[in-house]
Amino acid sequence: MQPNKTRIPHTLIVAAAAMVVYTIAHWQGFRSPFVINDDVRQQIFWMQRWLEPNLYPNDYLAGYAQNYVSWGVIAIYRVASVFMDPMQFTKALTGILFVLSALLIYCLCLELRDDLAALLGVCVYFLFGLFLGEMSGGLPRAFAFPLLIGYLCLLARKRLLLASITVLIQAIFVPYIFLLCLTTHLFYLAHLIGGSLVRREADDSKTPIVRVAIQFIPLTIGACLMMLKYVVFKSPRFGGLVGMQEIAGKIEYTAVGRYEVLRPFHKELIEHWSFILPFHEWGPIAGWCSVAAVAGLAVFALSRPRKHIYLGAFRVFVYLMPASFLLYVLSCSIPLKLFIPGRYLEYSLTVFYCISLAACLKIVIDHLNLRRIVFPWLFFFLTLLGALRLHNVELYDYSAYSPLYSFFDSIPVDAVVAGHPEVMDNVMTFSRRKAFVTYKLSHPWIEPYWSVIKQRTYDLFDAYYSNNAEEIRNFCKRNGIGYIVVREEDFSEQRIRQGVVYFQPFGSYIAEITRPRAGFAILDTDLFPPVFRMEGVRVVRID
Repeated sequence: MQPNKTRIPHTLIVAAAAMVVYTIAHWQGFRSPFVINDDVRQQIFWMQRWLEPNLYPNDYLAGYAQNYVSWGVIAIYRVASVFMDPMQFTKALTGILFVLSALLIYCLCLELRDDLAALLGVCVYFLFGLFLGEMSGGLPRAFAFPLLIGYLCLLARKRLLLASITVLIQAIFVPYIFLLCLTTHLFYLAHLIGGSLVRREADDSKTPIVRVAIQFIPLTIGACLMMLKYVVFKSPRFGGLVGMQEIAGKIEYTAVGRYEVLRPFHKELIEHWSFILPFHEWGPIAGWCSVAAVAGLAVFALSRPRKHIYLGAFRVFVYLMPASFLLYVLSCSIPLKLFIPGRYLEYSLTVFYCISLAACLKIVIDHLNLRRIVFPWLFFFLTLLGALRLHNVELYDYSAYSPLYSFFDSIPVDAVVAGHPEVMDNVMTFSRRKAFVTYKLSHPWIEPYWSVIKQRTYDLFDAYYSNNAEEIRNFCKRNGIGYIVVREEDFSEQRIRQGVVYFQPFGSYIAEITRPRAGFAILDTDLFPPVFRMEGVRVVRID
């Protein structure tokens, strides 16, 4: 292991490299306000009313989004809104969390007791797209990796009180990471007590029981905060997470619906590699070549008789992985009561894969006597490759409809706009106007909220695809809708017949209600003359 005097320069190099990687990867996001993470349109958009309090007046969707976001994230954005627009702060916060997580990965990999392995861990972190992909947008889930890795660093160093305080902080940012680390911490404490009782040893100043009792103070506070947020202060207007009875037999909880809740166990173990490696960004050939490279590296490293790696670095995973699998099984048995089951494996496995691959790289480099070229040349090469691999990860360009956003930005702030839910996400976000129903906020896992949104969606498509102009006007009058956005591709006969206009069950419903119809009233410019028009899109005003 190299002398500790190298740690400070290496730490600065890691921080600088992470900042460069993030800047290159998400440069397009800084250049355009319309390039953002897609989920910003469901969790952050409403925060714009901190700058203009008259936005989204008495809006059901904005109220739900505010209720949905965790307290810690709201607090950070509220403070930041004094200095910066919340929509643009999402990009700055992503960069901060990305750099912080790189430093934490470096610290965690130092448990391998080799500075080279720690630097390689940072390189792997850059190459794994899931890290930045989850942090993109500065959403509650963006805090999952830094809080989890920070907790593991403290646990590995046996800084138990700070680790339990980290678990408390997780409670106000990411509830499922709180549950994961709480369970991990309880396993660790149980092992601590059990080992002490077996050996019948006592601490010089405090008994193991007292030490454990101290840990429970922040853990209990965190549990109380979770109860306050999700039980005591749960809004009856929106409700809470559904259970097995609500999702049984419902197509919206499958792969063709809004979100596939229950997936096979083997998919949870394997599918994350499609996000970790560049399947989505560079295509299947590059993805499978990466899989072959990783598998070959792992087999070669594990087959070496002398590995020169400190296996004690993986001790924290002895507690983390059982906690992950326990919570996964438990959440599968009571679907969605503990949120989406896969979340309890996704983060743990990704961190484990990252550390393991760094260890394998170190073993191979030692075996081939390539240590001298690793730093700076291999580090520089892998950092550059990571920047290219992460280019625009989880960023989407919504500038194509910017004239539409400008038009709606000029209408009264209390106006309600209807249209295809996929278009309405952008209207709420960039035009800052109320939408009748949006795709990103169509969450089937919350009741009675989902019942309201589901009925709204059926009502919307009944009117949208109606051949009766009066039916459209009555729909708008009942719901206070002043404008309808008409996207012409939604009326393509091929898309309608294939049931792909919207997710199920609405896709099949649209195909069914339009089967006997020869035309659609909303497309008749004599009945509904456009007040705005651009290629493929028009807006009609309903007086």
